[in-house]
Amino acid sequence: MRFTGITKNLLHELKYNYYFGLAEDVATLMIKTMDLSMLTDTTLVPIPLHWYKKNKRGFNQAELIAKHLVRLSKKSTRVIPLLTRVRNTKTQVGMKKEDRQQNLTNAFKVNPKLLKTIETDTVTLVDDVFTTGTTLEQCAQVLKEHGIKHVDAIVFARG
Repeated sequence: MRFTGITKNLLHELKYNYYFGLAEDVATLMIKTMDLSMLTDTTLVPIPLHWYKKNKRGFNQAELIAKHLVRLSKKSTRVIPLLTRVRNTKTQVGMKKEDRQQNLTNAFKVNPKLLKTIETDTVTLVDDVFTTGTTLEQCAQVLKEHGIKHVDAIVFARG
């Protein structure tokens, strides 16, 4: 889906006006348009927020969406917050790809305790919006550096 109009409004209401129920609506729309085999033999890893932003907002929208994807799809896939955002990066709205890359360099880290719990060769990153792909690239790179063989991604909207 394109990140315009109703899609943009839906995510804005979820993230900034705290309409948590919209995470289920987002997951429902994703399930209707995706190949459900993407949720088989994988571990879902939500793109993390920095602890400060997560505490301020009270939730991570990617984590909520991932949990609803599993529940609604009736798959036995696990959601594991394997990544941590170790730097409170600037918002990326309006940034060019090069600026996004610089902003996110060394921003993500793997939780070694949770890494030991991964039972699949593939992890699937879950995020709300794909703009330039920089966030997904940075996260995939960190995961591969820690032995994850295959990294896929599913997102709700493309900006």
